[in-house]
Amino acid sequence: MLFKNTLKTFGFIGILILLAIFLKITFILYLGVYHHKMPSWDTADILLCLYNSMQYDNRNIAFFGILYFLLSFVFKNKGVGIYVSIIYSFYIFLNISNMLFYIIYDDTFNSNLLGFIFDDKKAIFQTGISGEYFLSIKILCAIMLSFFSIWCYKKSLSLLQKIPTPPLTFIIISTICLLFSFVFMINASFSLKGKSLDQQITFSRDLFLKNITTDSLRSLYLVYKGYKAIQNSKMQDFYPQDIHTTLKQYFNLKKLPEKLEIYELLKQYSHNTSQQKINHVFYIVSESLSQWHFDTLYDSIDMLSATKKIISNNPHALYFDTFLENAPSTAKSLQSQITGLLQLDIPLQNLIGKIPTFKTAIANQAKILGYKTTFYYGGGANWQKLESFSKTQGFDNFIDKTNLLDFLKNQSQTPPKPYENIWGISDNILFDFILTNTTKTPSFSMIMTTSNHPPYDIPLEKYNVPMEKITHFIKDQKLFIDPKILGHVYWYDKILANFIQNMSKKYPDSLFIITGDHYDRNYPKNANLRITKQIPLIIYAPNLILHKTTNLGSHIDITPTILEIIAPKKFSYPSFGKPLASTNPHFKIQNHIALGYFVIANHQMLYDNNDYFLYNSDSTPNILQAQKDYTRLNQARAISWYLLFKNPKVSK
Repeated sequence: MLFKNTLKTFGFIGILILLAIFLKITFILYLGVYHHKMPSWDTADILLCLYNSMQYDNRNIAFFGILYFLLSFVFKNKGVGIYVSIIYSFYIFLNISNMLFYIIYDDTFNSNLLGFIFDDKKAIFQTGISGEYFLSIKILCAIMLSFFSIWCYKKSLSLLQKIPTPPLTFIIISTICLLFSFVFMINASFSLKGKSLDQQITFSRDLFLKNITTDSLRSLYLVYKGYKAIQNSKMQDFYPQDIHTTLKQYFNLKKLPEKLEIYELLKQYSHNTSQQKINHVFYIVSESLSQWHFDTLYDSIDMLSATKKIISNNPHALYFDTFLENAPSTAKSLQSQITGLLQLDIPLQNLIGKIPTFKTAIANQAKILGYKTTFYYGGGANWQKLESFSKTQGFDNFIDKTNLLDFLKNQSQTPPKPYENIWGISDNILFDFILTNTTKTPSFSMIMTTSNHPPYDIPLEKYNVPMEKITHFIKDQKLFIDPKILGHVYWYDKILANFIQNMSKKYPDSLFIITGDHYDRNYPKNANLRITKQIPLIIYAPNLILHKTTNLGSHIDITPTILEIIAPKKFSYPSFGKPLASTNPHFKIQNHIALGYFVIANHQMLYDNNDYFLYNSDSTPNILQAQKDYTRLNQARAISWYLLFKNPKVSK
């Protein structure tokens, strides 16, 4: 019995090893080659990736193998076969799911996976089955591969049964070999001391190959570990000091004041010198609007020509090309922009009732200045509990797709169908609603658009989007992107510019802030930090002459920028950010550090603690300074955590 179980265990883990290698090769060919995630073919680099991946996978396989070996003494072939079927199917579905995740998020399983817990599950499911990601084909392939693997196992089992029982000495040797195999697979060496693969192996040079080296199960575990850390978070998860030390270091204080209040330490003042009052603020968070959309490469198809026309050589408009996202997803981005806190990867919508209205929240500040505050969203109010959450942070009203559909019923002419999908109503309808319903009453409007998002089903041909021209452009430039994605960016540019122009005519005393929620992951080339961490910021006020106070910023800087422009001089407010623009030409921010999502920007580079991007490739990178600047990001996150879970008044 011992000999047969040993042979069966060898057969089980042998098939699982071959399966893991096959899935990794499929990952490389499907994502790296077919989806062009790998810029060039380097055989040595690919083989290194496969070898390293095998070391990660072997640890899981060893665990499954040990369990199989033990179960084989308890259950007969049928019972063990159920275990085999579960493991093979699970491993296949996990790896194929990871491939799908990489297509969407340009990374293996990460915290965005928590969207399946906290996001709109119905919307995600309908997006999945829309055909955009060929989900049905992937499921079919997973089922077929599972059946084939189980068939191979059963075939090997029948062959092993025919092997006669050898002498006892050989049985003992074979069992020892199996045990040594487990030791080698677990420790990546013939040693009882485990090897830290993350620190000791030499990873592939290619970023894609480096990302996919670790196994899918480990990536899933890290997501779970991150989730548990969120649920049981403490300040030291962000910066390893107590609150007093953190405050002293962040604010460069030699001595803490007697009355220690965080909002007082964050306090700053408006330097506004304009006599023109801004009566309407439109803070537009554009779905996936990215810095790379503004690259001159796309000028030949006029992709953002309308928006560029507004900001080009216009003293009333400013454009920031070094501007960082504060989150990698829409929900997280909105939470950070609404509250004015640094992103902590904590689902704040689940803390409604426990969290206060933060004094750093933009709507809260706008209400103090006398503005009627409204949040506009083309989707449903219950998505991420967005209506409830926004109202806890100072918004008076919330407009969602229900209001927009009622608005359409009263229109003499309806837009081309489809104008609605699971994520919301088309952005042109949203903008028309806002244009129609904005009155003379001073208003602050935060707008979240939805159309530049899978399933990308805007009927572009009915809006005269030059799809043939875009398709030829993609082919000529050898880009790897679906034409309808660029078509949606083209379409959004035109309706956004149309809204700004029409609202400017109706109310010239308006201020427009346009940014993206996060970068567009559909970048058609090999991405670097400039691409993956940056989104645009446009500031436009038809009645004001605007001046930059600095050349770089992040989402966290938008609130103080708005308050600098709309508030009277010496108006005080707390903020982690700094105003990026002012009506006062003499007001400048010296040595500003932009605090993004696990990335900072200073005057020389973008830096994310692992990589950097130099604005001037000829300069010598000052990594030491970048690391110091990155420390400020960690400190700001720690202080944000303290405001979230503790009292802004700190006892000494």
